[in-house]
Amino acid sequence: MASNQVIKLVINQVPQPQPRPRVTVRGKYAHAYESKKIRTYKKLVAHKYRLEYAQKLPTEKPLSVDVRFYRPIQKSISKIERHRRLTGQSWPTVKPDVDNYVKAILDALNGVAFKDDSQIVVLYARKIYSDNPRTEIEITEM
Repeated sequence: MASNQVIKLVINQVPQPQPRPRVTVRGKYAHAYESKKIRTYKKLVAHKYRLEYAQKLPTEKPLSVDVRFYRPIQKSISKIERHRRLTGQSWPTVKPDVDNYVKAILDALNGVAFKDDSQIVVLYARKIYSDNPRTEIEITEM
């Protein structure tokens, strides 16, 4: 990334939160694993980044990350409430939590867009209702 260059990435899929790892115990050993759904989503995010920024090596500079999670609107609401959600008068204060969405995105881009997520010094994240579910990511070198 050139100085202060902004990397923009849009994932045109319903945002997926990072769930707690599942743990199985076999004998005296415990094994933690992720669901297939979240593994597939993270691979999609990393693949999309590699496609659009193939020549970019993972940066080692401090970063600012701005992520917007556009969630689908539930079908069983009134027209008035639907309008409120589409115009930003109503925000998605339901689960999943925004930090779980962020965790999935940062994990997917770790080692791909940046060397390590410890480089992120500024982070903006928000959940928004939309008829077009997606995730928009902007990464800026500080």
